[in-house]
Amino acid sequence: MLRCDGSLQYTAHLLDRAARGELTTADGEPLMPVPRLSSALFGTTGWCQDLSEATLTHGARLVEEFLALFPQAPGGPDDDRGVSAHAADELRVNATGGIARALQEAEEEWTVRREELRRRIAAIDTAMDGLLAEDREQGAERRELLAERRATGELLRCALGVRGSASSQTSRGDASSAVRRADAQ
Repeated sequence: MLRCDGSLQYTAHLLDRAARGELTTADGEPLMPVPRLSSALFGTTGWCQDLSEATLTHGARLVEEFLALFPQAPGGPDDDRGVSAHAADELRVNATGGIARALQEAEEEWTVRREELRRRIAAIDTAMDGLLAEDREQGAERRELLAERRATGELLRCALGVRGSASSQTSRGDASSAVRRADAQ
């Protein structure tokens, strides 16, 4: 039976098809499997854009193929032996515009989070620039800020899908260059 989580099942179905090379982009090219780096997901040339265009272009056919995998509910609205007409209609609507909207919202959230982390790193750098390393109290505060910067850099690298641990980096310069490499992704 296909219940209210049908759109999740449908999305998983599309991802499975992409992994098997059975889903095509709007221009008919096979959609590649989901990329390993999250930075490759978003943007005008990102994987999610191709998936969005594929669902808008081929959505009507794809959703019917998906619905054909399930029996139709033979009884009334309380019959849970298959897909109700209402659930099928809801999925048809979601299969075209709903997935595209969800992908756009995910990209917007990812971008906001990425920029928030970059601003936080810049603020930490500014705070550290104002501290004297020779001053004992300021030196302790500088070390705390450096630890926070490494942790924030690690969050940024995770958001970008970049491998490597910020904890293995020993200086602000090393952490800055790692963040710049992550930013280039």
